[in-house]
Formats: sequence, C-alpha cells, structure tokens
Amino acid sequence: MCTETPSLLGRQVLAIKVLLDHVEDMDRAHEYATKVDEPEVWSELAHVELDRSMVSQAIASYLRAGDASRRGSHLRSAGCCLSGAA
Repeated sequence: MCTETPSLLGRQVLAIKVLLDHVEDMDRAHEYATKVDEPEVWSELAHVELDRSMVSQAIASYLRAGDASRRGSHLRSAGCCLSGAA
C-alpha cells in the first residue's frame, strides 16, 4: 500500500499526531487518515481513540491499520462498555 518514500510516511504520521495532540480535532484526524490511508496513520488515530474511550471507532481504525498490538486493551475496553450497557 505504501508507495511513498519513508520520509513522506514520517511526515504523514507527524501530521496526524499534530491533529490529535495539538489541534485535538478528531473529525479532521479521521478525514486525514482516510485521505492518506496508511497503516501507521490509522494506528496513531486508533491509539488516541482508544485512550479517549472511543472503543468502536478505535477498533475500526485498528482494523484499517492491521494493528493488533493493543489487542488486550481493545477487549478490556469493549468489555467495560458492554458490561456498563446492561
């Protein structure tokens, strides 16, 4: 999927971090992730979504990224949401 040079990918990851950490605009961050459609960018978005308890969005972003690195966190978060919904 990644046909760009590593430096471009690094700038894309930096850009999503700026949107998430400094601008704090989740909608713009999601639009950017959709536009560049790189696994590393989706993974950064997913980490922040999970940290902000946006569990279903985080799982979708992790799936787009193909990233299972925080699989345990996903399940614990989903379990908390499901047990709280009863």
